Amino acid sequence: MDKVAGKHGTKQVAQAYLEYLYTDAGQEIAAKHFYRPRLASVAAKYEAQFPKLALITIDEGVRRVERRRRPTSLTERCSIRSTSPGASPAALSTPTKG
Repeated sequence: MDKVAGKHGTKQVAQAYLEYLYTDAGQEIAAKHFYRPRLASVAAKYEAQFPKLALITIDEGVRRVERRRRPTSLTERCSIRSTSPGASPAALSTPTKG
């Protein structure tokens, strides 16, 4: 937002708009247009409009993805291999005579 608003000279207006979105009045307008409100007081008023969901923050979602990407067992750690382009998986597991 800063870069675009700064370029067009609208940084103060853009900042005021973002701040307004999280006020009671801004959240009321959002809820009336079927955007899930973040404020508990407004969310309670519109709870029939929104199904119950187990919501998480973006930070929690990122942490969950990072945990899933880490190898968790010795088998997973050992199965990570680097291959050259075009190498077939069969070629990697076939023992060579030497």
